Amino acid sequence: DTPVELEGGVFPGTSEVLIGGVPYVPTGVTPSEVDFTFPAALFAIPGSYPVRVRDSADPARVSNVRLFAVAFPVPVLDTLDPAFAYVGEGAAAVDVTGDRFFASGTTATVNGGGAAFARTSLTTGVVTVATGEAGDYEVRIVNASPGGGTSSAQTFQVRYRTPVLDAPIPASAPLDSPDTEVTLPGAYFYDPETVVWLDGSPIAHEFVDDETL
Repeated sequence: DTPVELEGGVFPGTSEVLIGGVPYVPTGVTPSEVDFTFPAALFAIPGSYPVRVRDSADPARVSNVRLFAVAFPVPVLDTLDPAFAYVGEGAAAVDVTGDRFFASGTTATVNGGGAAFARTSLTTGVVTVATGEAGDYEVRIVNASPGGGTSSAQTFQVRYRTPVLDAPIPASAPLDSPDTEVTLPGAYFYDPETVVWLDGSPIAHEFVDDETL
């Protein structure tokens, strides 16, 4: 509950406060000020609430309307878990922690585009990051208007795996042999990012698939 002061004039001692047409008993009344408590339950629903002062002894005497705004705060994004994925793994479900996540009005973006967001509590949720190419993906949480805003970014990284090289086929050749085609089996080969080195220098190769060069 939040104390609120209404300033004006000619408030009778029998004043009551109307919020959206619902009467509330003031906590204090003077001819120029009415104090009341805005109920906490209404803070769960963002919007503009019409507030009036009415004479409870003479309900026809009602003041003009003033709007009390309940607005979304700017969300806070603290951590991502996991904070990275590997190329080729597809969409990643990333647990996020922070604050001011709401069941209605809170969304997420990845690199500025909309991303699926599932809120689990005021401080936790899950963002789906559609991973594609290797690189940094900026994750943000967004609260809608009224109020609202965008959190600072946390970086989700998509990485290449470290390649695994098995025994070459063939594994040897006679001395003074002509140029020999060698098959390199293994895992986590990427086209065109994977480079083959021989004696410290890159050499030409043909990419077959992610397990064969």
